[in-house]
Amino acid sequence: MSQIKKQIKMNKLKSLVIASALFLGGMAFTACSSDTAATETEIAENVVYHCPMDCEDGKMYDEPGQCPVCEMDLVVFEEEVAE
Repeated sequence: MSQIKKQIKMNKLKSLVIASALFLGGMAFTACSSDTAATETEIAENVVYHCPMDCEDGKMYDEPGQCPVCEMDLVVFEEEVAE
C-alpha cells in the first residue's frame, strides 16, 4: 500500500513540475512580443547623427558610422533646448 502512495505522490510531483515548466515557458515566449520591437523601431527612425567636430557644417546622417572628413564616429544629434 505504501508503494502505491509513493507512486501517486511521484506522479503528482512530475505533473506539477511539467505544468510549471510549460507555464514558465509560455510566459517567457509571450513576454517577447513584437510591440516592444515596433516601439524601438519608431524611436530609431527619429534619430539623426552628426560629426562631433562639425566638419561638414551641420550635415546630418540617418545611420551611425564615421565622418567622411575626420573619420570620427558619428554621434546622436540632440537639439539644445533654449531655457
